[in-house]
Parts: sequence; structure tokens; C-alpha cells
Amino acid sequence: MATIKELYNEAEDLRDAGKYEEAIKKCDEILAQDQNYAMAHLALAHIYSGLGKAEDSVRHGERALALESDDAQTYRVMSIVYRKAYETTQDMSFIQKAEDAMARANMLG
Repeated sequence: MATIKELYNEAEDLRDAGKYEEAIKKCDEILAQDQNYAMAHLALAHIYSGLGKAEDSVRHGERALALESDDAQTYRVMSIVYRKAYETTQDMSFIQKAEDAMARANMLG
């Protein structure tokens, strides 16, 4: 059986190859083993964002933020996720969230 890290690397490779549904399944497999694996949530946020699925993207991204609240990179990714969510929904609250996330990322370094 593959380790979570191996599954995550496979998910990243699938995402990079444009095999989004397979990458989602791989991340779901990770989360079935460990619901608190922040990188899987962040990968899903990125994938769903690219697919225009704002609700799923934001849900997974915010879960990653809750788990990794001191990680600048997570906030940078979430700034992008929020901007993409705005493009999909035209919900102006996502613009403020994107700016807040980037400010937090800059503060963390």
C-alpha cells in the first residue's frame, strides 16, 4: 500500500498532466486515510479552482488554511483560489478574501 506522501506525489503528477478527475480521486484516497492532510485539501482547492468549481475549491482551501494557518504558501494559493472564485461567481466578497489572504502571506514571509 502506498504511503500518503506517495499518493500525494501521484496526485500532483496527475494534476500536472491535466488528469484532473484522477487527481481528485487520488486526493480523496489520501483524505480517506487522513482528513487532516492539508496538502491534499490544497491540491483539491487548486484543481477545483481550475475546473471552475468555486464552492468545492473554497471549501477545500479554507480547510487547508485551518490546518496550516501559519504557512505563507497556503495563503498565496488561497489568494488565487479566491480570485478565481470571484471570476466564477462574481461574488465581491471573494475579492476582499483574496486581498486578505495575500496580505497574510506577505506578513508570514
